[in-house]
Amino acid sequence: MDHEPVIEEFVRYLSLQGRSAHTKRLYRGRLLDIAARIAPRSLLEATPADLEAWRASLTVADISIVAYVAGVRVFYAWLTAAGRIAHNPALTIPTPRLGRRLPRPIGDDDLQMAILHAVGRVRAWLVLAGYAGLRCCEIATLRRDAIYEHAADPYMIVLGKGNKERAVNMSPYVWTELKLYGLPRKGWVFPRLDGKIGHTPAGSVTRYGNLHLHDCGIDETMHQLRHRFGTVGYQETHELRELQELMGHARLDTTAGYAAHSRRRAAALVNAIQPKPVTLQVVRNMN
Repeated sequence: MDHEPVIEEFVRYLSLQGRSAHTKRLYRGRLLDIAARIAPRSLLEATPADLEAWRASLTVADISIVAYVAGVRVFYAWLTAAGRIAHNPALTIPTPRLGRRLPRPIGDDDLQMAILHAVGRVRAWLVLAGYAGLRCCEIATLRRDAIYEHAADPYMIVLGKGNKERAVNMSPYVWTELKLYGLPRKGWVFPRLDGKIGHTPAGSVTRYGNLHLHDCGIDETMHQLRHRFGTVGYQETHELRELQELMGHARLDTTAGYAAHSRRRAAALVNAIQPKPVTLQVVRNMN
């Protein structure tokens, strides 16, 4: 098939942009999926109808569909700009409209139970996600020399989306759990276990973390531990700007999507504007 060379060319282009290995792997997978569906024609010959049929076949959540389509549009915009195709067939791929979504943090009791029943690296992953707000891909790529436990305020240097580094403060609890896990002297904090060189794949952190949660009877996923970090962090401090930096968001409104308001404070607000007892008594007397 002649689609494979163009995919690899595109991946090299992404490398020049500094895209992470995880991002490149996702782009490659989506393009290979489309290529398999339109075979024996190549990706260069895809029509708008082909891409709409691929989009219709997706069975993931709406937010994932939007991300998948965005990646395909980047690929075809690149082909068009390079003069490889005359018209961009991805311009008309329909996507669902995403309404405002509330954060869905894991409950504190469930998180504590999951940590209590976890061992080894899975326990450390749960702690880093729930109490430091790290994404699974950031947990996977954490390095020992990026943990500064002797600083006045201990912190970690985390490699986030787009290969952007940020400093994440580390509580005594997080540091204690990392020590109990058994930190290496150097290199990856969570190296591969299959004998190959490198860090544990981000997909493995997601998969095995989620499996452990579900084995504990918990429906939430690893990403909802990050929701918990954002929600509790905001409710305790109301420091949305600081939370944005800690979570590695480019936009403040993205952080706001993780920071659920306090239901207790909301209830107090609603109760504060209800009619006073004397008003209710007057209404009863009138009736």
